[in-house]
Amino acid sequence: MLATYKDTIFVNPPKDFKLKDPKPATFGDMVEFKLVCFSKSDGKKLWETPIEPGEGWQAGPLPGSHGDECSCDVPTPCTDGERVYVAFGGSDNKKGLGVLAAVDYEGKVVWRQELTKEVKGSFEYNLSTSPLFYKNLVVMVLTVGNRGGVTVAYDCKTGELKYSEPRPVAPWTGRRHSGGHSSPVPALSKGTPIILYNAIAA
Repeated sequence: MLATYKDTIFVNPPKDFKLKDPKPATFGDMVEFKLVCFSKSDGKKLWETPIEPGEGWQAGPLPGSHGDECSCDVPTPCTDGERVYVAFGGSDNKKGLGVLAAVDYEGKVVWRQELTKEVKGSFEYNLSTSPLFYKNLVVMVLTVGNRGGVTVAYDCKTGELKYSEPRPVAPWTGRRHSGGHSSPVPALSKGTPIILYNAIAA
């Protein structure tokens, strides 16, 4: 997966970060998200599929943005053997930018969801957790600013939202646990399937 700035937005990339247009109309005017497939035998590129970015207009590294150290392609894709599930993100700490998409092995986008559509908030710094395929679901653990976090799960075939649960409130602070920027991990607890992730009580 790749998240790159379009060559047309900078005056002399990468020597300077001066924008030709200081206020691009949309986030999609600035960046390109792609999932790229290579042959494991000879490294030949088999296909390249663009993923439409989420709504918003800014994501690091941009001069003066919050989180200049961040990138939009931090999450690691996962697969169920039929589709590849890929997440992209980015945030200016004001507008949440998050996209989760399913792409088949021929490079066709099966479905695409904007994560902030359900979360209704902005991600803190960036989307750094990876999607988890579990049974028939794709699970994402999201951090939502200083208002806590939420765990969401989508149907792997249709992209329909099946589960959305805010973090519990920490009794010693009265605030919801925030996400710990960690990827969810499947486990067993006394024979019962569970999903583990860390959360910050802030």
